[in-house]
Amino acid sequence: MLTSELARENVLGSFGMRTASPLEESRAANNQSEPSRLSIQSMNSSTPSEVEERDTLESFPVGYGVCVTNPPWLAKNIATFRDLPCPQTKFNNLYKYCLQKCLGNFDWVAAIVPESFLIARIFCDRLLHCVSLRNKLFNETGHPSCLALFGPDLVHDSMVWVGHDRVGYLKKLHEQRPEPRADGCKVEFNVESGNLGLYALDGTNGPSIRFCDVKELADYQVKKSGRHITKLEVESVPKIKQFNGYIDEFRTKTGDVLMTCYKGISKDGMNRRRLDWKLARGIIHHCSSALRGSLSTSHGVDCKIRAVDSTTSEVVA
Repeated sequence: MLTSELARENVLGSFGMRTASPLEESRAANNQSEPSRLSIQSMNSSTPSEVEERDTLESFPVGYGVCVTNPPWLAKNIATFRDLPCPQTKFNNLYKYCLQKCLGNFDWVAAIVPESFLIARIFCDRLLHCVSLRNKLFNETGHPSCLALFGPDLVHDSMVWVGHDRVGYLKKLHEQRPEPRADGCKVEFNVESGNLGLYALDGTNGPSIRFCDVKELADYQVKKSGRHITKLEVESVPKIKQFNGYIDEFRTKTGDVLMTCYKGISKDGMNRRRLDWKLARGIIHHCSSALRGSLSTSHGVDCKIRAVDSTTSEVVA
C-alpha cells in the first residue's frame, strides 16, 4: 500500500503531470498566488511489467492505494439497442459505475472519462482536478475526453483545466450557468412558424453557435427532433444581440466546459460544442429579465476561449 504522498505523486506522475509539493503549495498560499498552468514533463520509458488480464467488473482488485484507469464508456440505451451485456445499475453510462467502484476501493484515482463528466455533477466530493483534453485519444469514439484526478479526502471544490490552461473552480463555473426561470417567458423549440432562429452546434471551422433572425432560416425545414438548427417561438420580443453577447461571455468565462460536447475537434483545435435546450432557455430568460447583468468573474480564470463571429455561421446537418 502506497503512502498518501507517494500515491499522490504516482497518480499524477503516471500521466506526466506534476503538481506543487506541500512546501510549494504553502509558499503559493503565502504569496496569494496559484500555478496557472499544468507542467507537462516527459516520461522516461521503463521496463514493462507483467499484465494480468481479468474481468474487473466481476472481480475487482483490492488492496492497492492508486488506480490509473480508462473505464469503458457505454451508454445504457446503446447497450440495450445493440443487445450488449451491461450491468444493471442506477447509472446511465457504464463508466460511472466503474468510477464508483474505483472510488470505493482506492484512495487515489486517475481516470480518463467522457468530458460530459464535468456537467454530470457526480463524484465531485473527492475530485481534485479535471482536465479537458483537446486531442483525440481513441479511434473508437470521437467524443471529447477528460482526465479526472481524485484524492482520498473530501474537497470543497475542484480545479478545472482546458489542456494546459486553468479555467477555474467547478462550483464557481456552475454558478455562471443561467438556469430557466419559473416566471420566465414561454419558449418553444422546433416550431416551423417560430420568431427566432438558432444555430445550436459549432461547425468544423470554429465556434458558430448563435441566435439569428428567423428570416435567415426561411428555407430551412424544421425537424421535430432537431438539435442542431431550429426555429423557436419566444413569447417576448427576441433580443438577438443580447442573446449572442451572453453566449460569447458565457463561453469565455467558463472555458466552454459547461456546454454539451459534440464529436470531433474543430480546425482551431477546440472541442465542438452544442447548445442544449435547457441552457438556451436559461439564456433567453436571463437576457429577457430586468435582472440582466454580466456574468460574475470566475475565480482564477486563465483560459482564453475564442469568440463567436455572430455575423456568419456554418450550416450543419
